[in-house]
Amino acid sequence: MCVKDDTCLNQHCIDGVCCNTACDGQCQACDIATAKGTCSPVDGAPHGARAACAGATGGDVCTARVCAGGKSTTTCEGYVGTSVGCRDASCTAGVQTATDSCNGAGACGSGKPVTTECLAYQCGEKACKTTCADDNDCSAGSVCNTSNHTCGSSTTCTDDRTLKDAKGTITDCFPYKCAGSACVKPCRSVQDCLAGSCTAEGVCVVDTTCTGAECESVETPGDACSCQTPGVPHRSTRISWAVLAFGLVFLRRRSRRGTTISRG
Repeated sequence: MCVKDDTCLNQHCIDGVCCNTACDGQCQACDIATAKGTCSPVDGAPHGARAACAGATGGDVCTARVCAGGKSTTTCEGYVGTSVGCRDASCTAGVQTATDSCNGAGACGSGKPVTTECLAYQCGEKACKTTCADDNDCSAGSVCNTSNHTCGSSTTCTDDRTLKDAKGTITDCFPYKCAGSACVKPCRSVQDCLAGSCTAEGVCVVDTTCTGAECESVETPGDACSCQTPGVPHRSTRISWAVLAFGLVFLRRRSRRGTTISRG
């Protein structure tokens, strides 16, 4: 350690230590921790009383210069690096912009802001919102599903057969299933149908008769499947049998009447 030249045998008190040379380059120093007393190249800000490197130009923080001792020990040949932030996080008009830092080559990051569209959500203070409390947290054309606090299409499935749009209009997808924001048409397999089967043409076809458990999913008037209680003939079946019985009785009576006439 030293405070003036005559403290050192070679008269070189540099950066508070006796140095092996005069070491007066802007990007040299003798107080580097791993090489004290030896004049060495410097990266970053100049040491001691040496002149500072040039600052930023035009308000662009990434153009500020620093020492790059591997390139030059006499002038500042480098630029500030990732330790210097150059762009704050922000979110405007449904587009989120990420923070960024200088790249060490005089530019901010890659030179182009990293952006992300908020899609179904509105902007928060500095980033896209990721949950919603009501429709105001969602972008135009999207609505808030308050059951899971997510924004989605203005048309959404409220259950596996009901489609609801932003105005509250209800569409019954039966016999197709409702998934996401649409009725699953055409079907790709029986899994896309609430009842019946899926044809090769992508049409859900429901059987015209059904019993037991199948009736549980067919409750709406006008459904293609007409249900009955197990073991009890369907109303339409009872009517058919009644008509047939009446016809047989009528024919039998007519036959008897004809026989009576012929005997007379």
